[in-house]
Amino acid sequence: MRELLGAGWAAVFLPGEPARLGRLLLWKPTGAAAGDSTAPTGLETEVVELVLPHGRSVRRRRVEGYALPVAVAVSTLVNAEPTHPSGAAWQAATRFALRLLADGRLHPALTPAGYDTWQVGPFTAAQRRTLDALAAAFPPHAHCLPEPGPAPVRIAEPAALVRQFCDAVADDLVRTPAAPLAMGALPYAWREARAVPTLREWAEETQAALTAEVGVSLRVDVPEGRRRQFRAVLQLHTAADPALVIEAARLWSEPIEVERLLGPRAETETLLALRRGARAWPPLRRLLDDAAPDQLRLTDDEAFELLGDATDALRAAGVDVHWPRELVKALTATAEIGQRTAPGSTAAGLLDTEALRFGIDGAYDAPRDSASTPRCWGDPVAEGEVQVAEAQVMPSTCRRRHGVSVP
Repeated sequence: MRELLGAGWAAVFLPGEPARLGRLLLWKPTGAAAGDSTAPTGLETEVVELVLPHGRSVRRRRVEGYALPVAVAVSTLVNAEPTHPSGAAWQAATRFALRLLADGRLHPALTPAGYDTWQVGPFTAAQRRTLDALAAAFPPHAHCLPEPGPAPVRIAEPAALVRQFCDAVADDLVRTPAAPLAMGALPYAWREARAVPTLREWAEETQAALTAEVGVSLRVDVPEGRRRQFRAVLQLHTAADPALVIEAARLWSEPIEVERLLGPRAETETLLALRRGARAWPPLRRLLDDAAPDQLRLTDDEAFELLGDATDALRAAGVDVHWPRELVKALTATAEIGQRTAPGSTAAGLLDTEALRFGIDGAYDAPRDSASTPRCWGDPVAEGEVQVAEAQVMPSTCRRRHGVSVP
């Protein structure tokens, strides 16, 4: 097969479902040297309709060539010296796909027909730029598959075809001969095409979590004015522009504008992210019950939870929690060596080590007789004030200087 590429034969990828059933078609364009008329062992000739130049226009034409399975295509292209531009393009795509796999950029998914498959992604910004540059350089012969639809004749988008080829490489090469021995006859290890529709919901959520363009976070607002409750405001953001943060309320009031900023799947990915968050922290289920989820009114206990373990669980589910900056800078805990002045007591979880991410200087889960002195804007907080906070099991209020609630 390398000889055919060196003799000027053209190449085009034929997608399959599942992806591992795709093939790379090598065919002889006008002017290329003739190959051996006998098909190599294990390969068959195939007749495929392509869109090719015809005078000053194009037309559909049936061509015959060799259809290479994915693994054979990869081994052929990696070290070949193709002379036709389409062969060189698919060689570059092969090397790009292998770099993605070497970087661990693949995840399980399910095809529309319900077959288990591996797909490449999520991409880094640099990998996206590489994909775009590669697709922009693709010559017409490399993606001359006809698209369905009325005239005029259209051919496949190069970026989509390269992505399908990378998916095929991932889906085929991951299923090594040893995979069934190690994992058993299970989806994502077996090679045969076998539908597993029962995995649909799991696969969709897994794929959404790994490839989502839209993420969500919670911004905690403290009681203010007539509002006596804490509230968690749902915020949306995108990996493409980390500086862009949009309140979820705009998704429901200005859907067209928000989808322009965050992408067409903004609503779907927001709800899927909320579902993952609700499994980690049940109070978020109340947001899922709303027709237009935008904010969650918190009880004192729920606000207290967001200072500790709930934040860890939500972060693991991909949902960050943000407290007001001016609030979390207010309280510090400084260890001082001296005489014990209070009986031992604990405020477990009030200021655990994870609170350091909010700018708090110490943890408050050790006995107070260790002489740890809490401070508010640098001033020591009296023992009575801390005991009141513990008794209420909620954020205490420091009013001596700024009158702002602090954790």
